[in-house]
Amino acid sequence: MAIEEKIEIEIPNDTAFLDDIRNFIIKAASRFNFDQDDIDDIEFAVDEAVANIIEHAYQGQKGYIYIKVMCNDTEFSIRLHDRGEKFDPTSADMPDLDEHHAKKKTGGLGIYIMRKLMDTIEYKFVVGEGNYLSMVKHKK
Repeated sequence: MAIEEKIEIEIPNDTAFLDDIRNFIIKAASRFNFDQDDIDDIEFAVDEAVANIIEHAYQGQKGYIYIKVMCNDTEFSIRLHDRGEKFDPTSADMPDLDEHHAKKKTGGLGIYIMRKLMDTIEYKFVVGEGNYLSMVKHKK
């Protein structure tokens, strides 16, 4: 029988807490023996998602991000919940990377990165509750 662990934290929507989130994610994935490549992918995808919530969902207003991690021997699942502005990252168009590079754009690749690094990304909005973004990484 697979062992599963669920961990939840709540953090203010402030970039000062990104290191705390990274450390939380790394420890959780390491505990279930995900390899370093998977841990790096998970950390980077979560970092991008949280940075987007901080920058776009709350639009400068104070708020919180609720993070729930569910891990077992085969997958790492994370759910981010915020009460900011509604935005479905799964509906965003994929960027034209050649154009992005040619125009020397900086930023704007967070959703692309999340999609590329994680195996599954799902979004839902619940009236009165806010945004829920779930991402899953399967162990190699």
